[in-house]
Amino acid sequence: MAEVHLEKVCKIYDKTVNAVQDFTMTIADREFVVLVGPSGCGKSTTLRMIAGLEDISAGELYIDGQLMNHVPAKERGVSMVFQNYALFPYMTVFDNIAFGLNLRKEPKEKIREKVYEAAELLDITDLLQRKPKALSGGQRQRVAIGRSIVRQPKLFLMDEPLSNLDAKLRNQMRAELIKLRKRMNSTFVYVTHDQTEAMTLGDRIVVMHDGFIKQIGSPQQVFNHPENRFVAGFIGTPQMNFFRVKLRREEQEWRIYLGSGFLPLPDQLFSRFPEAFSGEVELILGIRPEDILFSESGGQCFEAELEFSELLGSTVNLHFLLDAQKAVVCADAENFEAGLASRKRIGLKFPLEALHFFHPESGENLLR
Repeated sequence: MAEVHLEKVCKIYDKTVNAVQDFTMTIADREFVVLVGPSGCGKSTTLRMIAGLEDISAGELYIDGQLMNHVPAKERGVSMVFQNYALFPYMTVFDNIAFGLNLRKEPKEKIREKVYEAAELLDITDLLQRKPKALSGGQRQRVAIGRSIVRQPKLFLMDEPLSNLDAKLRNQMRAELIKLRKRMNSTFVYVTHDQTEAMTLGDRIVVMHDGFIKQIGSPQQVFNHPENRFVAGFIGTPQMNFFRVKLRREEQEWRIYLGSGFLPLPDQLFSRFPEAFSGEVELILGIRPEDILFSESGGQCFEAELEFSELLGSTVNLHFLLDAQKAVVCADAENFEAGLASRKRIGLKFPLEALHFFHPESGENLLR
């Protein structure tokens, strides 16, 4: 078992810097949880508190029901993989992987068996006699992971382990981690600033900002039902479009006004707002680039001016100005080139089912 529970955990530096604030969640046995957020949001600090590498300023940390606040790192039954690999340059791959087992004075035959088992799992058996300087970045990361595997920890902690790799290697290693997780009966807590890693690896994602948890949920929950504007803008590539709009009742219906166009809101959608609106109200409308459709100008669409495009092979990112507000649309490159590429002004249609509305001050999603 490796259930982890954090109850109102805080980390304060120099009595003034609140790096992590009121972090509360339970990580189930064998679950893969990803902490994601921008640099400085507190995700690595949280991981280091779980590992015992940082003191907890306030709150409680439990692993398998045992209070761990003052338990030394080496006695927590956890293993950590760092961003910089932390390999010994003068040791062979075999000796690097076996290092922790040698410290525990395990029998040589047992060490050899565990090292070869891990090496086979990670496809680095033919590298065991090499030194780290003779390895690629991806191979070094495999060695670092192998060193953790042989200790057979109940809890794996990974701090941005793929961030030093190029894009191709990162994709390969991400696939390897998915396969590795399926073969092991361990709990994983993984830190990254890369939302693609978070979405593809995690059973649940913890989105952090300024030391606070902004949302916890499955990848699909966080993507489809963001609880606030920060999560909506952080998860998704390109990020969600945001527009300042006006909500107004006119001709016996509620309408969203943006520039010279408007979009009527059905009563069943308007009834989902948590508070009653009257008169004219300013809101933030959010819609993902892949959800915007092209339409003929006029009718229930918004006319926008095309500024430039980014060709990405089969798709294209189109950058528009809509009422002096920036908008990005993801489109099929072939269809765009065939019908719309020569036009400067294009009508954009916002499907009702794809809309999100956020409070202009608190950022709360009003339809969640």
